[in-house]
Amino acid sequence: MNPKTPITFILNEGSLVDVARVRFALYDEPPFDEAIALLFDQQLDDGGFSPPWAPGYSSLDATCFRLAQAQQMGLDPSLVPQMGRAIDFILSHQGRDGGFQEEAFVTEVAPRWLTPGDNAATMYLTANCTFNLSMFGAPENKVQLGAGYLQLRQTAEGNLPSFWQTQWLAAAVWHRMGSAKSRDQVLRYLAMNMEQLHPSNLAWMINALISAGMKPSTVLIYEAAKRLEKQQNQYGAWPGENDDARDVHTTIEALRALKLTGRYVPPPSNQLDSLGI
Repeated sequence: MNPKTPITFILNEGSLVDVARVRFALYDEPPFDEAIALLFDQQLDDGGFSPPWAPGYSSLDATCFRLAQAQQMGLDPSLVPQMGRAIDFILSHQGRDGGFQEEAFVTEVAPRWLTPGDNAATMYLTANCTFNLSMFGAPENKVQLGAGYLQLRQTAEGNLPSFWQTQWLAAAVWHRMGSAKSRDQVLRYLAMNMEQLHPSNLAWMINALISAGMKPSTVLIYEAAKRLEKQQNQYGAWPGENDDARDVHTTIEALRALKLTGRYVPPPSNQLDSLGI
């Protein structure tokens, strides 16, 4: 792999936020103020963010995505008030049983993986919200409540009857909570089914597990990184789940994952100017 190719692709196709994510992921470079402002430009009054499928609605999933981007830019919630407001928004929507759902009134427009009242969607959103809360220093009892909600729904085969993303997000949460048995069961399930995972899945899984504190040498992570490395396309990119050959987000996630696992060495930082970054 030419180490410059995917970076050039992101520069040509991505936004200012995308470039900031790459700068931090590869070089620990702090983001420009303009990128931070752009990231939080559309935050709503309650601290949430809207998804493309429901403008003006504060979505838990969309808010988690924005927090993940903030983390990828190296932002600290104790120093960025917008992040604190987003975290408070998520906390305010946790159910008494620890679960999370989008609001019932968006049932008709929500995508399948977020449909209120759907068990698989609720497990996914609970895993996503709980993972983000655990990463940003939310009260431990709230994180434990979400982790427990997921544990109660783990099957004898080790998985959760939900989407692929639910599996590794739950594993990351359980790792942080010290629930080794639940974690190891779902990791074995993922290992047995890795051939079904798209490049975007592999990258997300690797980054989530390593962010939660798992070692890059963990067998599942090591094998996933090997598969991911081979899936770069002719544009220097990695395709997203909708098979978009020019997917910027998946390419950024893939570079992060491969760098964290030692499979990608970016060009020296003194070459950033020549790349236009």
